[in-house]
Amino acid sequence: MELEKLKSLMMNKEVMVESRWELIEIDSVGSVKEISKLNKLFVMILDNDTKIVCKVDEIQYEDVDTVNFIHITPEGDEIIIFRVKII
Repeated sequence: MELEKLKSLMMNKEVMVESRWELIEIDSVGSVKEISKLNKLFVMILDNDTKIVCKVDEIQYEDVDTVNFIHITPEGDEIIIFRVKII
């Protein structure tokens, strides 16, 4: 399952979260404390109390340590909402 793969990749690891969409402003570095997903609602909490809560349509693994969280517009365009890189 996708959530288990994300947890095994990122839980308790130091990550850099970068916003890639003007509607969400996130730029933070911290250790991942919690990851959960309910339908398309994705929640990630870092140890520095950064909370990311947003609708995610797709998750792309850019490489072994970078994950892109994608929103798909009604027109079918893919927008990277934010990127998480393990550091």
